[in-house]
Amino acid sequence: MTEFNRDLLAELDLGTVEDTSFKGADDDDVQMFVLLPPGFDASKKWPLLSLVHGGPHGAWTDSFHYRWNAALWAAPGYVTAAVNFHGSTGFGQAFAESILGAHGDKPFTDIMNAADTLTARDYVDGERLAATGGSYGGYMVSWILGHTDRFSALINHAGVYDLMAQFGSDWTWGRANNYGASPWEDPARIDRWSPSRFAEGFS
Repeated sequence: MTEFNRDLLAELDLGTVEDTSFKGADDDDVQMFVLLPPGFDASKKWPLLSLVHGGPHGAWTDSFHYRWNAALWAAPGYVTAAVNFHGSTGFGQAFAESILGAHGDKPFTDIMNAADTLTARDYVDGERLAATGGSYGGYMVSWILGHTDRFSALINHAGVYDLMAQFGSDWTWGRANNYGASPWEDPARIDRWSPSRFAEGFS
């Protein structure tokens, strides 16, 4: 609606963006944006960074935003994947609700499958993988840390580490529906998807 920053943005090389999909959990099609960094050269090997959005009921979109800006992450030289995993909005109600009661399940599969899809490309270095996310994205980064050693770096911003502690310290409206139970009804159900229960795998 405005062009206040037109001249400044014209000076920037924001790389290129690809809108693509791959097979995720349950063999469903999962959409993602892939950002190639400025000065991209397909003959070179580039590290891969996976961005995990919050919510989880939210989505990466084809919009420019000054917070969690994917182009900013790609700029230092990362092939950057913004995956709209199961639970994301914009792909139907069933897709959004498919993670209720199992927040760590299908999104984890989707993020791993996205990494497999991209590391199959010659220009992605499968030995240099990173992931970052905030809020639910931070939760998922902690979940990843306890379930695979594929990633060289993981950044958890404001993410939940212990679901029981979250119930004790935060607003709980709707949370029992999201997690499949409340701690006083079925504590094992909550614990099953708490990253803290897999801290043995942290390294």
